[in-house]
Amino acid sequence: MHLGNKFGNRQQVGHRAKWFAFIVHIQSGNNHALARIGQLITHLNDTLIKKLRFIDAHYIAIPGQQQNIIGKLYWCGTDGPLRMRHDVFTVVALVNGGFENFHPLARNQGPVQAADQLLGLATKHATTYHLNPACTTFGFLFAQVRFDEHKGKLSVRHQIPFGYSGFDTFGDKFSGVNINSRLPDTGTSIFTVMSRMALEHGAINLSQGFPDFPVSETLIDLITQQMKAGHNQYAPMPGVQSLREVLAQVIQSTYQRPTNAETEITITAGGTEALFSTIAALVQANDEVIVFDPSYDSYAPAIRLNGGVPIHINLRPPGFGIDWDQVRQRINNRTRMIIINTPHNPSGAVLTESDMKTLEELANRYGLLVLSDEVYERIIFERITHQSILRYPSLARQSIAVFSFGKTFHATGWKVGYTVADEAITKEIRKAHQFITFSVNTPVQHALAEHMKNPDHYLHLGSFYEQKRNYFLEQIKGSSFAPLPCFGSYFQLLSYQGVSDLPEADMAAWMTREHKLASIPVSAFYRDKTDNKLLRFCFAKSEATLQMAGAILRKL
Repeated sequence: MHLGNKFGNRQQVGHRAKWFAFIVHIQSGNNHALARIGQLITHLNDTLIKKLRFIDAHYIAIPGQQQNIIGKLYWCGTDGPLRMRHDVFTVVALVNGGFENFHPLARNQGPVQAADQLLGLATKHATTYHLNPACTTFGFLFAQVRFDEHKGKLSVRHQIPFGYSGFDTFGDKFSGVNINSRLPDTGTSIFTVMSRMALEHGAINLSQGFPDFPVSETLIDLITQQMKAGHNQYAPMPGVQSLREVLAQVIQSTYQRPTNAETEITITAGGTEALFSTIAALVQANDEVIVFDPSYDSYAPAIRLNGGVPIHINLRPPGFGIDWDQVRQRINNRTRMIIINTPHNPSGAVLTESDMKTLEELANRYGLLVLSDEVYERIIFERITHQSILRYPSLARQSIAVFSFGKTFHATGWKVGYTVADEAITKEIRKAHQFITFSVNTPVQHALAEHMKNPDHYLHLGSFYEQKRNYFLEQIKGSSFAPLPCFGSYFQLLSYQGVSDLPEADMAAWMTREHKLASIPVSAFYRDKTDNKLLRFCFAKSEATLQMAGAILRKL
């Protein structure tokens, strides 16, 4: 079957003004090429396949229906288009690695050999990161190919470097600009997706982690006072001095760590900005960063955007404890940082003193930085002591602790957090912070400085949320959902193995659509989408909301 027959007769009137396209996506690390390549063979004859050596690629995906081809092209930012126009079409081979790795190939080899070697390279590496550890760019190899209808074969005319001005655009989505995505496999956050579904279907929203009860009136009054007092312009880049001084006192009383307010504390636009600024400042190209999945979804993208390589280690239910022997095996001379999160989102697990001492030993032995996400520091149950890195002096010297006022004071929309680190590390974080955010909401900072002077405003937060966890668990008694242990945060994992065999994402969508209760599939927190039949429910809600949610769960 000839290309010309499949994509249109070039002799048709007006064919020069028309084009057809399909997608070829080449990605290393999958050994099931032959199973997927059958679709391609139905479109191209075997001779043509062998000519371009597509058979060598580990993974080739073809959209199933031709009528969906063009639409899919618009939305598949990582996919390379194969285009035909008249008797000339362009082959775009995309490999998840940098083009700089293949440029010498294209320069020193003939076009066919270079294309062959490019695709062959993809097959020799287990992951995309071996092709380009930085994984910050995605390499394209363009080859303009002529189809000889009479001889029924292809000939490579020449290669075109990425950015070739003659590359035709595909409607408004391309607009003549080639967008080289740095996060090609990243879509809309699962939190946004599920919250939107909850709104569309009128569902109770226990998906996204935000309270549905009011912020303290005392705190709101303080903000109003600060605004009326004229604190409405830019705050100092490191943060309002009075707030940093109060925080230094709190850290001393809570964790017995002397902290310099001027040089070791930085106010950020929420915990997420604190995490990003830290990674941007300290992770360099090709540095490896260990991440424990299930993990907060901002970790890996922040690492990749800044040239690093996330190394994912899976935690297993029901306890979600860290296997430190596995960590030791993954550490090498490229390991730069380990990210921990305690209390843990989404599982509610907490790290123990033994965990922290093991981490301290590893960090000291290998000279590793530790980024400790402690935004739920005050939300911990069963009289358990929060094991902050700040409690361990030698570990704290090479660590960054991240905290969030939004979690502590039920005001996630204010987006105020902070980092604590030694002066040398803080200096680097501020270099990034000043260009990412520069300064944070001024009247809120002044208000928080006053509010934090009274320890009662935060010391009882753990017992407050423990009561809410217990109330939620009471509401689901008699249901077929099984709760997993939860020692901190304001999330409860429920196993639905006794309810359905649906995958987690499908189960969450079905419950939202059909039973008006939104949750988060835990698989969304795993890079490999590990499916343990678990859903995450936020219990930072009013009793009335939790009652209604419990009634739904008992019916399923």
